[in-house]
Parts: sequence; C-alpha cells; structure tokens
Amino acid sequence: MEKVPEWELERTIKMWIERTKRADVPAGEKEKGINKLKRVLKL
Repeated sequence: MEKVPEWELERTIKMWIERTKRADVPAGEKEKGINKLKRVLKL
C-alpha cells in the first residue's frame, strides 16, 4: 500500500476549503464544513 505525500493531502484539503467557501449552501453549514476541514489540517 502506497502512502500519499503529506503535501498532497494538505493541498487537497485546502482545495476543498476553497470550494466550500464558494458553495451555494447556508452560511451555518458552510462554516461547519470549513471548520472540520481546518481541524483535519491541524492534526
């Protein structure tokens, strides 16, 4: 099983944060999703 490089995971999570910011969803849901992604980056 191959390991994914840490920089690739970080880049992908940041991409999803940006996509979430542009998503057409209620503000509360948007913030909740962004906060979850940011927590993953800090682990």
